[in-house]
Amino acid sequence: MIELKDVCKKYASEQGDVSVLNDLSLKIKESDYVSLLGRSGEGKSTLLNILGGFDQFDQGDYIFDELDISKFEDNELSQFRMQNIGFVFQSFHLIKHLTIRKNVELPLLLQKLPAQERKERSQCILERLGIADKADYYPNQLSGGQCQRAAIARALISKPRLILADEPTGALDRETADSILQLFCDLNADGHTIVIVTHDPVVAKSAARQWELKQGQLREHHD
Repeated sequence: MIELKDVCKKYASEQGDVSVLNDLSLKIKESDYVSLLGRSGEGKSTLLNILGGFDQFDQGDYIFDELDISKFEDNELSQFRMQNIGFVFQSFHLIKHLTIRKNVELPLLLQKLPAQERKERSQCILERLGIADKADYYPNQLSGGQCQRAAIARALISKPRLILADEPTGALDRETADSILQLFCDLNADGHTIVIVTHDPVVAKSAARQWELKQGQLREHHD
């Protein structure tokens, strides 16, 4: 499904170019559940942004289902993200003045789907994630775990091929984090391809395949 080949990424600084990713290669199959473990500053979010089509890189290739993403223009990248990828973030990124239902429906609004279809699909996904009773609540009326479930519902509603999660349990207590990780496992069992970026080894071990990012390169862990 995904292949990164010899990807390099540098950032300019006052001291000169700083290399973040060094000839990094990675393969992800359909329905994989992969964790990318690394300390702060190791380039985890940079790697996730490249997978999500947000960040350009200096050299190498990014192949997604035989499409060469590295050659896409900005508008092509936007379409690619909309059609293939759902994002989940540590800080939820829910819009405070919108209800949970309206937050979840946002990707469908961008796709210009009719209101009735948006409502039916949001109701279905909220029921699946166990927060249908919170549809008309606002984010500040929900717990952290409920907000993260809403954010996952929003990521899932456009039926993406790939779910990218950036420290999805970082703002949650351990018990709530465990319930979110179980949800990711359930979604993976249903066939979703999931990539989680984390600094927490416990979170990393929830994935079927575990990689550690260190000094700009990946090393696979085998339990």
